[in-house]
Amino acid sequence: MSQGSFSQHTAIDWKGHVGVVKYGNDAQTIALFYNRSVHNPVKSRQAGTPIHDDVDYVRIQQPGERLNIVDRPVQQEDKARFPRQWADYTSNREQIPEGTPIDLLFPAHPNVGANMRGLGVYTIEQCAELSGHAMDVIGMGAQEYVNRAKEYLDAAGKGVGLHRLHQELEDRDSKIRVLEAQVGSLKGQLDQLLSAVQGAGDNPLAPRVVTDAVQKAVAAPGGSVKHDFMKPPARKRPPAAKGAAS
Repeated sequence: MSQGSFSQHTAIDWKGHVGVVKYGNDAQTIALFYNRSVHNPVKSRQAGTPIHDDVDYVRIQQPGERLNIVDRPVQQEDKARFPRQWADYTSNREQIPEGTPIDLLFPAHPNVGANMRGLGVYTIEQCAELSGHAMDVIGMGAQEYVNRAKEYLDAAGKGVGLHRLHQELEDRDSKIRVLEAQVGSLKGQLDQLLSAVQGAGDNPLAPRVVTDAVQKAVAAPGGSVKHDFMKPPARKRPPAAKGAAS
């Protein structure tokens, strides 16, 4: 297996002065929490009979790995590192990795999907991130499976982008239709205003007719407030002559 096929290291987990290099992506790591019966020697001596305690354990491995497996009592950091799996365990839900089911990658060969699940590869995302050791364990066809998984995810990503583009175009067309409706409504109101002005002629009530038409044209939809901004100003009475009787 070529060196380039191995996953790149992603972090170093320090335990005091000792650091453990982490490879791959935790999002694809398989973490299985379970309950194990563990012998308690102290309680057994006190009771004079074997006593066992129920202890939470976690089994951690990378998809396809059979040798590099961690199986130990749960530590507090495990709950923080794998919060979804821990929540599933404490809620008695089946702990299945999130992602696209591996069977969708081999629709015509369900046996391949079953074999991959047996090796701890449950999703296409996990298959795309297989380490070099995992591909060695799977054996013949492993590189093809990885390449196919990457092509599947790439095509799915392009499909998401295309769907987003279609949605944006639909939103744009909807806004355009709303604007066209508003323009048509304003045009109709303007035509009514022009008709009112042309029909007024020498009618002495022309200012009032025009004012009413303008008010209808500029009134807010559903509103009832009117502003007589075209109403002729009221005539003021001339001031009374000085010396006139009040």
